[in-house]
Amino acid sequence: MTDESPSAWFTLTHQRNVVEIDFAGVITASAFLTIQPTNPSLQAIYLHASPLMTVKNVTLSSATTVDPLHPTPASFALVNPFQPLPTRDPPIDMKSHPEIKRKMWATMAEADEGELAISVSGGWVRLQPAPGQDSHVAFAPIHVQVDYQLVIGGDVVEGIVFKRPGDAGNEYTTHPHDPNKVIFYYLQANPTSVQHISFAAGPFEMHCISAEESHKPIIGFCLPGELEWLENSTSFLPRVMAFTTELGSYPFTDFKIVFVNNLRTECVTAATLAIVSSDLLHPPSIIEQAIEVRKTLSLALIQQWIGINIIQRTFSDTWIVNGVALYILGQFLRHLLGNNEYRFRLKKDIERCVLQDQGSQYPLCMPGIIEPPDAPTTAFINLKAPAVLHILDRYLAKAGTSLGLSQVIPRIFMAALSDALPGNTLTTGYFLRQCRKVSGLDMGTFADQWIYGSGCPRLSVRTNFIKKKFTVELSVSQTIPAIEYLNSLSEKQQQMAIWKRPTQFFEGSLTVRIHEADGAPFEHLIDIKTSNKTFALPFNTKYKRTRRSGHIAARFHKAHTEVDETLNEDEDEAQLQAADRAGIFAYPPWEDEDERRRWKVAEWDEGEANAMLGEGGGYEWIRVDPDCEWLTVIEFAERPWCWISQLQGDRDVIAQIEAIYNMRMYPSPVVASELAKTVLVKNYFYRVRMEAARALSLYNTSECDYIGYFLIMKLFQTCFCYASTTSEAEAPEIRCRPLPNDFSNIADYFVKKSLIAAMADLRDPATRSVWKNVRIALLDLIRLNDNTTNRYSDSYYLAAIIAAISNAFTISAAAQGILSESELESEQLMLKEAKDVLDRAMTVDRLVPSFHNVVTKAGLQAQIKSILAGQRTNDARELLSYTREGNYEPIRKIAFDGLLLCKPPGRSGAVDQYLFDVIKYDHSLTIRRYVTRALSESILVSLALGEITSAIPLPGVLDLTDETEQMRTQRAEGQNNAIVKALRKDFGNKLDVKQLVQDNLIESVTLPDMEIRFALLKLAEVISSSTTEPLPGNIITLTTPLIETPVAPPPPKIRISMSGGGIVSQSQPTHESLMEESQPVVPRTIPKIILNTKGNATANKKKK
Repeated sequence: MTDESPSAWFTLTHQRNVVEIDFAGVITASAFLTIQPTNPSLQAIYLHASPLMTVKNVTLSSATTVDPLHPTPASFALVNPFQPLPTRDPPIDMKSHPEIKRKMWATMAEADEGELAISVSGGWVRLQPAPGQDSHVAFAPIHVQVDYQLVIGGDVVEGIVFKRPGDAGNEYTTHPHDPNKVIFYYLQANPTSVQHISFAAGPFEMHCISAEESHKPIIGFCLPGELEWLENSTSFLPRVMAFTTELGSYPFTDFKIVFVNNLRTECVTAATLAIVSSDLLHPPSIIEQAIEVRKTLSLALIQQWIGINIIQRTFSDTWIVNGVALYILGQFLRHLLGNNEYRFRLKKDIERCVLQDQGSQYPLCMPGIIEPPDAPTTAFINLKAPAVLHILDRYLAKAGTSLGLSQVIPRIFMAALSDALPGNTLTTGYFLRQCRKVSGLDMGTFADQWIYGSGCPRLSVRTNFIKKKFTVELSVSQTIPAIEYLNSLSEKQQQMAIWKRPTQFFEGSLTVRIHEADGAPFEHLIDIKTSNKTFALPFNTKYKRTRRSGHIAARFHKAHTEVDETLNEDEDEAQLQAADRAGIFAYPPWEDEDERRRWKVAEWDEGEANAMLGEGGGYEWIRVDPDCEWLTVIEFAERPWCWISQLQGDRDVIAQIEAIYNMRMYPSPVVASELAKTVLVKNYFYRVRMEAARALSLYNTSECDYIGYFLIMKLFQTCFCYASTTSEAEAPEIRCRPLPNDFSNIADYFVKKSLIAAMADLRDPATRSVWKNVRIALLDLIRLNDNTTNRYSDSYYLAAIIAAISNAFTISAAAQGILSESELESEQLMLKEAKDVLDRAMTVDRLVPSFHNVVTKAGLQAQIKSILAGQRTNDARELLSYTREGNYEPIRKIAFDGLLLCKPPGRSGAVDQYLFDVIKYDHSLTIRRYVTRALSESILVSLALGEITSAIPLPGVLDLTDETEQMRTQRAEGQNNAIVKALRKDFGNKLDVKQLVQDNLIESVTLPDMEIRFALLKLAEVISSSTTEPLPGNIITLTTPLIETPVAPPPPKIRISMSGGGIVSQSQPTHESLMEESQPVVPRTIPKIILNTKGNATANKKKK
């Protein structure tokens, strides 16, 4: 906001609010504001006020020591900027969406200036002696009292969530006049941004989570009946407080967490307070939600340090505030859940970040932006910012002299508590300066690459072991997908994407860890300064043969005893070390030959074994960037036994995950056997075992003799079912009769669910349908499920089985076409059986609800998938009952998704009318917004699925031999324009839908909810072309009166007597307002001074 704006001519120095809440839906309140003028031209104060409230009275006062002004009613005006569209000829319709959009933006700009205008003209802006400085003057403060009332009733009002933060504790007294009322006093002593002031009122039950003297008290509030779940869900919060306090003192006096129903977002954080959805509460019997709840609630408490007490100075600094909070959260989760969980999540976050940052994203920090980031941009910032801080921490710790961010973050927290951080606002520059101070490193290159630049590199690594020189030649080449993406755009699109500023080249140190023949790791640091370079990395050991750490390799070592006899003592020691490493992840039952035969454990053939054992003095495996110091994708091709050695010999979770990812590229039964052994060995981290289980489904091919099919069924039957009567049964003969549920081993529980998901991926390559005995096994799992002796809930387990059944029984129309008549009849019988099983599960869930109705959610998703695959009748009535009010909101969202996927706009007039009635009248604002957004998305999904046939271009032959970049761009734009034109033509015949959209769009202009307005506007843009906005009519020009510019009053006229007479002023000053501007000031003449030498002083011809 510019300094010339009238809204910048005053500052708000203090605010006090008195709010009386009637739970019938009426809020009566008074706001007491202290305004400090900063410009003498101030005539009106503009404040933000909801047009839904009624302003009863506005009073002004100015209690100064000299000439105080007593409370006086003031003139005010409450304006609603959201006015109906004007009536004109031609009338405004849906094709006028460009004009409607322009008016919406203008209305929002007007609302940003303030809806409540209060007049302060007439002497309220005045000067007074500055406190403690009689020779200086300052503007007198103005006290404004606004009395208002908000009648909510049954309407949906955004921002009304009925506990206000208090630093001095809660004072609780009975109302002096009405014994049925209670008064709570709250005081916010710390300076806090207005968006971080919240309160909630309700019949809460209170639980003191922690009252130890070692840290600040933590208090929880919930609605009646949820106290036991509150105690279970928040028991870890004292550990969060203790962990974060080690970085800096808690900036407030306590922390309160309130759980309420029907919250718009999952968690809203305010000063000393977090308002959280009660959906996050869970009993001790729930496993899955316990992990996610710890993440959400921990972040809410950590944000009290940074996010509430410390905020960003500009919108471009949002990344550092969000990033530091999420980085601390990651460190706490490492402390709470273990290093393996932290490393696994870090690897997954980096993979997602690299996948998204391929040219379509903006940099983390864009100096100069004037608008806050939208929801998708904020989600990407929250993903990339903590990852960038992780690599910055590694950079500071390795290249500098500090301990990384563990020294930077406490300095920032200390600066905020000691008022050394101006306004408690953090900037990117301040953060980088602190990093430079503690490490002594220049942060310019790092910041330009990862903070002020976008994109992530792609590294391609190739190795070559030179036996004569005992060195490894490592070739590293770098490509930037973001640059390639932008270069593929047209010139016009490139100009629009100039703000994305992709980094041209990433440079820095890359760590290469070589596990040599004896298994000892040696790290090498290579500097990446060019796009392509080969590095010669020396070896430190010189053994004649590589000692593989795997048991498969050990079997071939045993077969070459004549060679082993020539080994020296060092090599013997290396072999013992390799055997010791392999023993950590060994599976002893497979040492027996009969057991190996029953499991069909494959071994390398003679050629592969000789190649593996003949790598004289070679390395076992190589890790590139083992500490995740780069946000990159590394393409590294190695031989399969190297990945097996890495899986068995490296204890790092990331190394094991990378090995499994790369092993999937080799369709070998040996690799499949190693993956199966990984599932069986419980020394592996459970998430590694889950990844191995899912990877086994890729080996369900004839090339691997369907070994993946056999191993998945064998694993599930062995680990989670009653023992089979035939130990050497083939895959189609394996029968799974599940044991009663026992989820006491959490790791085995998650592995069990992964195996069930993998079973649904076992498809017959000939028919593209899941093997029959696999589908029977999945149905038996839900039929024979027994949870009577299990102390944990099986809700999520049943949902996983239902999802697997849905995937297993879904067959494409093309796959059904190749089935014979008997096979098709058998498929229909099995499909009916599966449908009955799922319907029965959903019926039971209605009678005995699962936790958050997860069984019904999975069943609805299965029904929708069957409808889309043409296996179930497209009957909207099956979904409509789940969309009605009163159902759990996530259930309603899934039902609306299915309704719009199966019956997109224009297919059914009754469904269309129902959807728009939900948008207008539903009591849940969340549902109204969700359905409005889903309308336009469902049309685009129908277009992508080819259901709008007129929008699909006809096939043809194109000559692309001499096609230039400009021609290719023109062809792509032409195709897009043709698709848009065909889509709008298709909806041109659907007049009922267009009329519904038009009526709701025009009506939404007067509604205060911005999301619904813009979602309807987007829908209109999709289905309708636009018309040019007509020019305004005749313009009447009025001449404005000339207003003279006020000037300062001249000094008074004085006559001075030179003979010692008194000095008399011709005009004595009076106490009046110096800033009155109701009348223009007329300039006076230049003052005259008359010197009288006769000894008499006169003034106005009167003798003194």
